[in-house]
Formats: sequence, structure tokens, C-alpha cells
Amino acid sequence: MKVFCVVGVRRSGKTTTITSLIQELRRRGYSVGTVKTIFCPTFTIEDESSNTARHSRAGAELVTAKARNQTAIITRRAMTNNEILALYHQDFVILEGDYGAPVPRIITAHKEEEVTERKNDYTIAVSGRIVGERDEVLGLPAIDATRQVERLADLVEEKVFDLLPNVTPESCAQCGLSCGEMALAILRGEKKREDCPYTGESQAKLMAQGKPFLLPEAADLHSGAACQCGCHKNEKQMERKNRYDLEAPASQGLTVSLGGKAVPLTPEQQESLRAVLSGMGLQLPEEV
Repeated sequence: MKVFCVVGVRRSGKTTTITSLIQELRRRGYSVGTVKTIFCPTFTIEDESSNTARHSRAGAELVTAKARNQTAIITRRAMTNNEILALYHQDFVILEGDYGAPVPRIITAHKEEEVTERKNDYTIAVSGRIVGERDEVLGLPAIDATRQVERLADLVEEKVFDLLPNVTPESCAQCGLSCGEMALAILRGEKKREDCPYTGESQAKLMAQGKPFLLPEAADLHSGAACQCGCHKNEKQMERKNRYDLEAPASQGLTVSLGGKAVPLTPEQQESLRAVLSGMGLQLPEEV
């Protein structure tokens, strides 16, 4: 099983790149699986009123919803990549948005700064909206998955290798390197995947016996990886408002009464409000 990841900011072409690659790899006869990292702090796969949610609240640690055409397995904890990928048996698995996995990486972006923020030693290409007519971005191949998917799939076939065990050096290190170091050496052409003594059944045995290579929670791995959904934005706005309430007493400047609580306006907000009311022939009182 060969694993690589695609990361990028919202609306940069990340999912388009992944779906184009899925279609092309399938056309070439490969089976493909995906794992999507979701950064939303309040996301849940379950409807709180569903039977499976009721099972979980009652104390079930593993819940499976089995239907005619789909099966969903729900756990009440985060799982490591080793645990998740043990469920997969496809030729290729694409990780969307996983900033911690030590696997070949494709970045999608709007501009070079976004590539710089996400580029690491595992990066093999840039795709998405930034590409246009460019052949290179910051020394990396620039390939538009919508127009050049064959070229991008060729690069994936060339660069992506069978998944390493991803266990701590204390559990193995028979090759003299950590799994992350071995992955970099393979990408640089300094080592071959065959230089790792573990594959197939022997790899599965090592992953079961050895201490797994644990990654930090994905949402903390990269400053650009924060959720951009509405709930997260509202949460951040509330945090900023609460900090501002502590730093700026209501007695300073203009305030707005919300739910009986006086909320101070920033100088910029005050000027904007004055301009709007002035255009209506009204004056702004000291307390609104």
C-alpha cells in the first residue's frame, strides 16, 4: 500500500486535485482509498438524536452502522494513522489535509506564501490554482491536475513508495534510521524501499508489537490548518470579543447594549457607525 498526502488552504484546488488523481489512478488499474482530516473542533459524524449516538452515550466504545450500501465504524477517540491505515488494503491511499504524516506531499495553493508555509522535505509537487501556466513553484514541479493529471499521476507512481511501519526507533531501527528519516532518504534516492526489512506480514507484526509512531493532533500541526467553518470562526470571534471586553471597560468610548451587556466599540467601528448615521441625517449618541 502506497500512501501520500495532499494539503492546502481552502478553495485552492485540494479536493479537485485528489478527485482527479483518484480517477486517473483508477483508470490505470489501481485501487484507491482516501482519509480526510477534519479540523473543525465541533465536528461529529453522528446526529445527536441518532440511534448510534445513543449507543455511544450509553458507553459503547465502538459503534458500527451497517446499511445495504455503506458501513460506518465510529469510535469515541482519535485514532493514529497506523490504526486507520490498518483498515485499508488499496494500492494507493490519499490523505487529505494531514500535515503530520511522514509521506510524500502535494501542496495546493493560491500564492507562493502558502506553498512556503506548507512545504517540507517530503513535498514532491505543487498543484491547484497557483499553477496556471507555470512549470515550477519554489523549485518544485508545478502540475495542474485538471489539465495535466497524467503527468501528476506519473510523478505519484515514481515517487510514492509502500508505506513504512512508522514505529519509534526504540521499536525497530534495524536499518539504522527512523521511519521518517528512511522516508526522506527514499525520496532523495539515497535509499530504496527494499532497504527497510519490514513489509507485508512482517510489517503488520512489527506495528502490532512495537510502540506506534504517534503523531500530534492534526489541528495543532500547522498554523494554516485551522478549520474555516462557520462554527470555528464564531468561536474565534467570541474569544477575541471576550479578550477585548477584559481589556477595554464599557466606560471607555461608545458601547452597544447586547442582551443587557454593554459591549465597547472599537474606534474603527465608531467611525463607521457615525458615517452611516450621518448619511441618514442622524447623530450617534454616546450609548447605543
